[in-house]
Amino acid sequence: MTIMAVTAAQAQAMRRPALQAAVDTSARCAENPDNSTDEPAEYLWFRGDGEKLAAWHLRAAYLRRYCTGCPVLEQCRELALREGDGDIGRGDDMVRAGLTTQELGYLAREQEVRLARAVAADRLAAEQRRAVNQAAARVTHALKPTGPVEVARSELAAAVAARRASNGWGRAA
Repeated sequence: MTIMAVTAAQAQAMRRPALQAAVDTSARCAENPDNSTDEPAEYLWFRGDGEKLAAWHLRAAYLRRYCTGCPVLEQCRELALREGDGDIGRGDDMVRAGLTTQELGYLAREQEVRLARAVAADRLAAEQRRAVNQAAARVTHALKPTGPVEVARSELAAAVAARRASNGWGRAA
């Protein structure tokens, strides 16, 4: 059996069709939640041209509640974020994945901040690993008869302490 490595970009490209297939086959919105109209179901999720704001808010509240019981709500939400829904600049008032355009935009910005923090933490962790590895190499080198052992040991201890502190470990037990 051959195991193939998949890059992050390949994994991301494979994820979208899987999300779309789940939404297409299992989403509640594939049915018409409002049988009082002959409009296609997808039009119900967007504010109509000239629709009064109060009427839209009432309908949006109903649609948000309708999404609540959807078995693929999380997949739909991820798909909406991947497709850029929630971009208020596009001018669409809609409900998707149980969220309004504004709520999707807020969630997208929140995810961007969370992702940026995770990337920064990963970079910091990599820098700290390098510092620990460099200090360990200096200790190893210092253990040779000619190296300054105490300086290398203190550098290693400082690098390890910084790494632990950044992970919330505090002092080692």
